[in-house]
Amino acid sequence: MKNIVFIFFFCLGNLFATSLKPSFTLQTQAEISSLQLTKNKLYASTIHGSVEIYTLYSKPILEKIIKLPKIQDLFNNSYAPKIFHINSNENEEILIVSANHNGTRNLNLFKNKKITLLLENLNIEKALWLNSHQILIGLLSHEILLFDLEKKKIIYQIQLSQSSLSDMVLNPSKSLLFTTGESGITYAINPYNGRLLNTFDAINKDKIYQIAATDNILITGGQDRQVGIYHFGSNANLQQVSSIKNNFLIYAVGIAQDGKNFAYLKNENGEIALINMQNKKEFLTLTNLNAIANTILFYNDFIIVGCDNRFIYFFNTKEKV
Repeated sequence: MKNIVFIFFFCLGNLFATSLKPSFTLQTQAEISSLQLTKNKLYASTIHGSVEIYTLYSKPILEKIIKLPKIQDLFNNSYAPKIFHINSNENEEILIVSANHNGTRNLNLFKNKKITLLLENLNIEKALWLNSHQILIGLLSHEILLFDLEKKKIIYQIQLSQSSLSDMVLNPSKSLLFTTGESGITYAINPYNGRLLNTFDAINKDKIYQIAATDNILITGGQDRQVGIYHFGSNANLQQVSSIKNNFLIYAVGIAQDGKNFAYLKNENGEIALINMQNKKEFLTLTNLNAIANTILFYNDFIIVGCDNRFIYFFNTKEKV
């Protein structure tokens, strides 16, 4: 009888993941629009035209703040432009996608302490460094451009879908570019020539909000409340597919670069589920967020979460034991 009771409580305990509260939070100057990690630095852009750069040690230390020049509306009122997305490289050069007075968007480059306008009046969703002189640009129309800084020209421009673009990511080795949008399909292309290599459409049947990738795993999170998990080879050839059903819209996903764990927004309370890749089981729940997450980043023992507010949450996964 004692053995039966022991087995019952052991099984019951494994039905529930351990809860973990933030180790500490970081408050930025304005509402956060995007977050990005490059090496040991965290970059945060805001809707009030600023980029905050933090060096990550045991706790983040503010290194510098970059502010875009103000723009004027039709009534000559000056205001800071909203920043939609940022992307930095190892030289600490930053691509900044920002609003302009025409209602479209500009692409700016922060380099050598100066801000330079690269492209203007385009509906840019994201811009990513491919290398030190080439930039991948994703338009809301789901057109992908490769722009060469040295030649100051577009190398190629392709349209992958008639549905709008919602997310675009490079895998860590920068051998594959993934894009996704309203259709629920994710496209894998060769980022250097724009050639379509594969499409991933086995799971999500509605808009995909966000994707995350390692060199051989793709994670998708969609409006249909499903997480798609795709394992692929070097040329994006599909090897294995699985999924997780959720009870809430999956606005954010993230994956550790070793591919052992991934995470997704779990419910309307803002909780985040941390999943073991091998058995697809939730083993940790991140709690006490006061908003809905839009970014989940893995950094050493920390999971960094950004939301549509002024706070960045840091969870130390070592504290769960």
